[in-house]
Amino acid sequence: MSLGPALRALLGIALLTAMDAVVKAQMQSHPFIVALFMRFAMGGVCALAVLAILRPPVPTRASVIGNSMRVPVVVLTAGSFFYSISVLPLAEALTLAFDFEWVNRNLFGDVYARTESFWQNSDLSSYGIPASDKELALIGDLKKQMAPEFIDGSYTLPVTDGSGRDRKVLKRAVDLLKEAGYTIRDGRMVDDTGRQLSFEIMTQSPDQEKVALAYQRFLTAIGVEAAVRTVDDSSYQQRSQSFDYDMVLKSYSSSLSPGVEQVGRWGSASRDVKGTDSFAGIADPGVDRILSAIVSARGKEDFVTAVRALDRVLMSRYYVIPLYHIAQQWVAHRKNLAHPPVTPLYGYALPAWWDETARPK
Repeated sequence: MSLGPALRALLGIALLTAMDAVVKAQMQSHPFIVALFMRFAMGGVCALAVLAILRPPVPTRASVIGNSMRVPVVVLTAGSFFYSISVLPLAEALTLAFDFEWVNRNLFGDVYARTESFWQNSDLSSYGIPASDKELALIGDLKKQMAPEFIDGSYTLPVTDGSGRDRKVLKRAVDLLKEAGYTIRDGRMVDDTGRQLSFEIMTQSPDQEKVALAYQRFLTAIGVEAAVRTVDDSSYQQRSQSFDYDMVLKSYSSSLSPGVEQVGRWGSASRDVKGTDSFAGIADPGVDRILSAIVSARGKEDFVTAVRALDRVLMSRYYVIPLYHIAQQWVAHRKNLAHPPVTPLYGYALPAWWDETARPK
């Protein structure tokens, strides 16, 4: 049987697409390693069927060696892809469960705004901005793991009714947890083995603790058990540096000139190095490629493109649960103190203030 090259390519693409669709569906009801095995088992059966039909010549020794060397790369790539599919719904569900509106109103008097970008309110932010062609080229295959709303710039975190138990938002969180292999049984969110979804939130101060306790309350509504542990400063520092925590509250301060410090936060080389800021434990070649583009950028357009790509990818992976920020600076001062009408980009500069009573009349 003879098939033209174009028809072979179309059949191959259709077969791989169907296989991946089936495996994605199975991720909702099977552990990651089982679904990955099913993927390669299906691939092996299909390959044998194709060989039986086409009867190609016996491969050469060099061809066998070359393809054998590709096997670990293919397994690692496919494994990373399907593992991310299994983890992303869980991470997104935990993000949705945080009721910012309740926290902002009841703990902070509605003074904060929700953070939805690592570089919010700047040209470097991807929030509300569609990805450009150059950005998409830099993101590459990572796009396959990103929801469309992150690509077209329409993504926003949900706004709840502020009750701490918004049924619509929590239902979406429960549906995502079901995709990740969890279900509510006797009021507890458990996996197929009956083990409850639980983790510990490490805090350092009463201010952090009250936010964590509120989050604990939100999670209890969907059967997730979150323990809150407040430790002293030295323990917090030691455990942070050795990555000895399940979840931790941290602040990612950013400048308008991000550079090598981003490698320490998100680069693969920093993942297992104690004392770095790799609190999320990321090790992804695609993210490393974007970080390299940031560090090596020599023009403004390339730099902005690279930073927006990083921002877009990080937000789409739900490595962090975005909290809140204040877009202004509040300063209490005596009425005789005056300041320039235009505030510097990085905030007020006290050396530029003056005492009106000292001015000559």
